[in-house]
Amino acid sequence: MSEKKIELKKYVEQIEELSSISPHIMAVSNLLSEKNIVTEEEFYKEIKKFVKEKRETVTSR
Repeated sequence: MSEKKIELKKYVEQIEELSSISPHIMAVSNLLSEKNIVTEEEFYKEIKKFVKEKRETVTSR
């Protein structure tokens, strides 16, 4: 497979993985908001920070 196809395949796999965990992330966000543990904004801010850190870790390998 060409390098471009391999890259696209990885990208598609990442999208599929995100699609499968997205409902769980939303459920956790709603639960935390309902229990007044954290606001939805704060939760997603932390999720974005976590994803950014993971991307940087993977990129540095």
